[in-house]
Amino acid sequence: MNLYYLGEMFLWIAYGAYAVCFIPRVIMNYRLKTTKGLSDASIYIYFLGHLVEVLYVYFLSLPLVMRIIIPISTLMSTFLVLQRFLYRDKGELIHLLLLYVPTCIGISML
Repeated sequence: MNLYYLGEMFLWIAYGAYAVCFIPRVIMNYRLKTTKGLSDASIYIYFLGHLVEVLYVYFLSLPLVMRIIIPISTLMSTFLVLQRFLYRDKGELIHLLLLYVPTCIGISML
């Protein structure tokens, strides 16, 4: 077997595992109707990191596996952000909007 294909296989396994690691948390949040246990900082860093990673992957035309899996993991972190908005406590809306809206506007301007 060519080492290139072996490397591609390991890349699919690694990024596939990375993409599905968020699924249990999204399901647990949905069942419990809360995002307790996740700080705003961790959700924000996941979200911002994934948004920037999508831009990085597409601007540099990286391998197909990354162009498929990275948007999937970005979708999972977006689900966490949406759940944070849906399952928020009273009075947190302004705080969440101030945290996420400038980031989305900044990324969309690129």
